[in-house]
Amino acid sequence: MKEVEGILSKLDRDPKYIAKISNVEITKLASAGIEAAKLEKSVGKVVKRIKGHLLRYAQYKKVSVIETSKGIVEINTRVTNSISPSKLLNFLIKKDKKSLFYSLVKTKLTEVKRYFIAEQLTEITDTEEEEYGTLTFKSGKR
Repeated sequence: MKEVEGILSKLDRDPKYIAKISNVEITKLASAGIEAAKLEKSVGKVVKRIKGHLLRYAQYKKVSVIETSKGIVEINTRVTNSISPSKLLNFLIKKDKKSLFYSLVKTKLTEVKRYFIAEQLTEITDTEEEEYGTLTFKSGKR
């Protein structure tokens, strides 16, 4: 891994180094990337499981922070917004923008918000909140 760090350092310092990189170095970099991706996937699964159990614990104990010697875990409310197509269509008709319907209905709510001020959409937006829905790991002590 030290060897790969060296290659990465060269590339970080000098973007033109990519033109000089040897086949051996690029192969080592690619192999390290493959191994790191496997590890990332494996670790990701473990983190997902841990988060699930910590969220259940936080909900059961009604806590929003778990402090450890390694740092803290924050538990927050997850908010999900959605607009039904019929509510969106009625809104667009009121705003004389009906022609935007088909392009907007295929997009995410964040895309729709680009066309209108978020407050204008409040009356037609359904909001779901899931208490203890998100979790953030923060290294270090509080």
